[in-house]
Amino acid sequence: PPAVGPNPWEEDGTLLDLMHELLRAAYAEDGEYALKHLNTLTFVFVRQGVTLQNFTAENHHLFDTVPDLNPHSRTWRTLKPALVKKDGRVLRRGLVAEPTISKAHLH
Repeated sequence: PPAVGPNPWEEDGTLLDLMHELLRAAYAEDGEYALKHLNTLTFVFVRQGVTLQNFTAENHHLFDTVPDLNPHSRTWRTLKPALVKKDGRVLRRGLVAEPTISKAHLH
């Protein structure tokens, strides 16, 4: 079989450290510790040319919609940002919660 080269993430020390720290948080069952590493995750995405897009009226086409579970919600809420490369390719669609109030106005 042909020799397999290293995966890109193996060469990325910041990403490897982040994954290692997240595993530490998982083993310790410490969600708060894991959340503290989100800035590093954002940095890794930016360095790879990926932008994290929050929901707006202009980029709604990048998102799947689910109903908000809060019956009193009045605003659209980004649950997962869309991951978009600088060249415009969508790596992952985002997820947005639709406010209950907006549905009531449609009927």
